[in-house]
Amino acid sequence: MKMIYTSDMGSVVMSGDGKEKFAVCEADGLELMNRERNLVRFYNTHGYKESNAFYGQRVITVSGDIKTTDKDEMRRAINVFSARGTLKIETDSQKREIAVDDVCFKLAEDNGMYKKFCVQMTCDSPFFTECEDISAGAYVRENLITSETTLPAIFSKRTSGGNIMNAGDIKCEPKIIIKCIDDTDEEGNIIVENSTIGCKIQINYTAKKGEIITVDIKERTITSSTKGDITYALAPTSYLCDMYLKKGKNYVDAVADYGNRNCNVYVVFRNNYTGMVI
Repeated sequence: MKMIYTSDMGSVVMSGDGKEKFAVCEADGLELMNRERNLVRFYNTHGYKESNAFYGQRVITVSGDIKTTDKDEMRRAINVFSARGTLKIETDSQKREIAVDDVCFKLAEDNGMYKKFCVQMTCDSPFFTECEDISAGAYVRENLITSETTLPAIFSKRTSGGNIMNAGDIKCEPKIIIKCIDDTDEEGNIIVENSTIGCKIQINYTAKKGEIITVDIKERTITSSTKGDITYALAPTSYLCDMYLKKGKNYVDAVADYGNRNCNVYVVFRNNYTGMVI
C-alpha cells in the first residue's frame, strides 16, 4: 500500500512496503464508518424511529517511521502537511483519493536511525473517489468527415441520451459541462434530465463559440468561461440540489435547443465510496 499526501507545498509519499522514507506501520480510519443517526420516540410506543442518518467527518490516522535523519526532509514534510490537500491511496487492486481539510503532524522520539511520526487527517467529506473524473456524453455531435471521406457521406452524427453508471456506494453530484462549437444569434436553452430519478434542470442561456459552461451541482453554481457567474440563467422551476446520479444506472438525456444546438453536453462525475479495503 502506498499513501501520497499532496498540498500546494508538495507531496509526501508514505508506504507500507519499506521502500519510502516514510514507512507506514499503522493506518486507521479507512474502513466503513458508522452513520450518525437522529432518533425520535413517539408517545405510548416502544423503541425509536430514525428521522435522519448521515456520515460525519472521516478522521484518518497514519503512524510509522521516518527512515532518515535529514532535517531538511523533515522540514519539507512539515510544510507539506501544514496545508489542506488530497490523500491518494494505492493498492494492488484500486486507486482512490479523498480531500483533506485539516492535518495534524507530529514527530516523536528518535529510535536510533529512525524517527517516529504520526499524522492525523480530518476529511469533511468522508467519501473516497476515483483519482480522475469520469466523463459521459449526454448530447454530443461527432464529426465523421476525414481525409478519406468520399461522397455521398454522412457528415456528422448526434448522440443524445444514454445510461450512466454510478458504480459507487451512494449517490453522487456531478458537473454538467456545456461546450459551444459555433456562434448563433438565436436565443436558446439547455435542458438536462435524469429520467431515472425524475429530475430536469433548464438553463436559459445562449452560449458563444468556444464558451464553456460549467454547472456544478455539488457547489450549486453555474459559471461561464467568458462571463463568470451566470447562476441567474437557471430556470425558476429548476433546482440544482434535485439533480444527482443515484447508485446504479441513470438514464441521462440533454436537449440543446435553438441557439445551443451546436453545443456538446457532458456529465462529469466521480463515484463516492464509503470505505476502502486494504
